[in-house]
Amino acid sequence: MPPRKATTFVRPTQEDCLFQVECCTWCPAGGWFEQIEMDICYECDDGSIPADSVLFTWGPRFFAAGKKMGKSLNITETMRSSIERAGFVDVHEKTTKWPIGAWPKDKALKEAGLVNIQHWLAGMEGYSMYLLTKFGDPVPWTKENVLLYVAEMRKALKNPHFHAYHAREENLCQEAPV
Repeated sequence: MPPRKATTFVRPTQEDCLFQVECCTWCPAGGWFEQIEMDICYECDDGSIPADSVLFTWGPRFFAAGKKMGKSLNITETMRSSIERAGFVDVHEKTTKWPIGAWPKDKALKEAGLVNIQHWLAGMEGYSMYLLTKFGDPVPWTKENVLLYVAEMRKALKNPHFHAYHAREENLCQEAPV
């Protein structure tokens, strides 16, 4: 693993591996690069969220919109190969579950979940308005339909009995070639 002095960059999207190529270009030989990304799919391991919940429509709906736009939103699945194609070596990958909401018993996870749910609640309308009104499936949505969908999503996220999380690719660290 890299020394703790590693510089961290957080990037929500990527164009193939151009970002990683740029990082590999300026990263000094033997240096480290770290990229952190979140999966856009909601998950639940304990059955607390019904299978037909609106929460489980978010990821597939946005993957479809991204595909229609000509961009993959599945960065957590392609990040490692993009980084390796860019020329980084000695890749370390760690996936963790990042809770959404205050449901975890563990104090640190509860705090992370409280921060994460605020991220989702505050950003959800912005994330969805452009993609769904331009590239919604099967046809672009109206602004009103997006707002109704976002309201449903927010209501479900605020349900204290739902134990939602999403995967977080973190500490994906690579050593630049010497």
